[in-house]
Amino acid sequence: MREAKERAEAKAARKAGAAPASPDGPPGAGRPSLVRSMMRNMEGEAPLRPPTPPDPGPPADSPRPRKAKATIPASPDLESAFDNAPDDRVARIRRAAERARQRAAPDEAPAPRPVPAAAVLTAPPGDGDTAPRPRGGFAPKPLREVGTRPFAGFEWDIASRYLRARRKEGFISVIAGFSLVGIGLGVATLIIVMAVMTGFRETLIEQILGVNPHLNVTSQQEKFEDYDTLAVAIRQVDGVMRVSPTIEGQVLASNRDRHTGVIVRGMRREDLAQLKVVTDPEVSAGSLDTYDGDQGIAMGDGVARKLGLRIGDQVTLISPEGDLTPFGVTPRSKSYPVAYIYKLGLAQFDSAFVYMPLRQAQLYFNKKGEVDSLEVTVADPETIDDYVQPIRGAANQSIGVYTWKDLQGSLIGALDVERNVMFLILTMIILVAALNIISGLVMLVKDKARDVAILRTMGMSRGAVLRIFFICGASIGVVGAVAGTALGVLFCLNIETIQGAVESVFGPVFPADVYGLSGLPASLETGDVLFTLLMALFLSFVATLFPAWKAAKLDPVDALRYE
Repeated sequence: MREAKERAEAKAARKAGAAPASPDGPPGAGRPSLVRSMMRNMEGEAPLRPPTPPDPGPPADSPRPRKAKATIPASPDLESAFDNAPDDRVARIRRAAERARQRAAPDEAPAPRPVPAAAVLTAPPGDGDTAPRPRGGFAPKPLREVGTRPFAGFEWDIASRYLRARRKEGFISVIAGFSLVGIGLGVATLIIVMAVMTGFRETLIEQILGVNPHLNVTSQQEKFEDYDTLAVAIRQVDGVMRVSPTIEGQVLASNRDRHTGVIVRGMRREDLAQLKVVTDPEVSAGSLDTYDGDQGIAMGDGVARKLGLRIGDQVTLISPEGDLTPFGVTPRSKSYPVAYIYKLGLAQFDSAFVYMPLRQAQLYFNKKGEVDSLEVTVADPETIDDYVQPIRGAANQSIGVYTWKDLQGSLIGALDVERNVMFLILTMIILVAALNIISGLVMLVKDKARDVAILRTMGMSRGAVLRIFFICGASIGVVGAVAGTALGVLFCLNIETIQGAVESVFGPVFPADVYGLSGLPASLETGDVLFTLLMALFLSFVATLFPAWKAAKLDPVDALRYE
């Protein structure tokens, strides 16, 4: 009550313009006049200060005052360092800044001498500087531009987001899907066609070289009688594997009411046994044990089916070049038992060739002690031209030499031309699919122009934008090429099963009498597969560069002008 009364009296005195009452003196004694204070200052006396009124203390109903924070007394050195500091908080900030600069310095650099924070921050700026420089301290570490490594994770993330199908960009995703399917089918088709063409060529050459000689040697004389002596001389040439004398002629084969024209080739039993294509064919019946003398002949499966012959049946061979009689030349006709039937898988040989022992062929064609030619087989038929001159030198007489390329070269050349043309045509499929990638990416760049502009304003470089859209297009090309390669390889490895399934539904799609082969051959070559894959990837990457370059050149101002 007493404290409240004193406060009320002091308030009333202030309103009345009088000094508050003091317990130590009369009223007005605690407030000296201005003139008296000035006189005392002139005389050097200490001015009188009004006594400090006692602290009345907090009122009973006021909240409890907050306890002041404890402070650590500063040392004389620290006090001298912060003489110019207006506030302890400012000093703490300055010290924290100095410690941060010291930590930012390289580890190998020596520890800097501590400099007062006031000296660091109050140094005058130099000429042309816009920020104060330290006075006796170290300059702050300059800012450097931080770049990202090429094909960083965020670039792949953005590209994958652009490729995902959304409701708004669904049409662009459909175009990307068509491009992927087009590249995959183009690569698969090219691999399959190349494998079939290669397999057809290899099979045809193998069958031709297996049945026909690699090189034919004929005599320039009227009769070829010294064939055994010439055969021994030719066998001495390096690379020559076999030399066999042969007689060949066209006759008519008949059995009851069936007739067909065939080519009779007379060969010795030991020479015929070295023809692996004949002795080890796809399908065979009988044996060559009875192929000698008059005991039997060998023929292809096509001839046997046309005449309805089986092992042991008799076949009649009629030759127009028969015996000379007073009534003219009469045809020669003779019957022979069928001892061996083979199926090579090559229609033109299975339905045309009949093999007869050489001695019987000489009697049948009236060429006793003579032959038509010497069949020469070499180790490497691809380099048959290298054997021509050595054989001519070994013969030491006038002979005629004809290689398999002279007889079948036009067919093999036609196959090579067809293979190259098919490769160029099917490459266009992959090129069309690559153009679909260009159209899809151009539409994607147009649709994402606003996003690209925002990314560019946030600091993304042009190279990063280019790589993002390059990843979008390249991903389509890579996935399509790899999937197409896998599909083509699997198709070629199971082509016989697939052919059987298709023919069971649609009938024969690869007739042997038209194509000359009993099945659809396929030969996968690693070089062809890798070349096709790399070509598809190259076309996809080239097609991606232009849209990605256009996206990198996009000006953010133009893209955001009407946003």
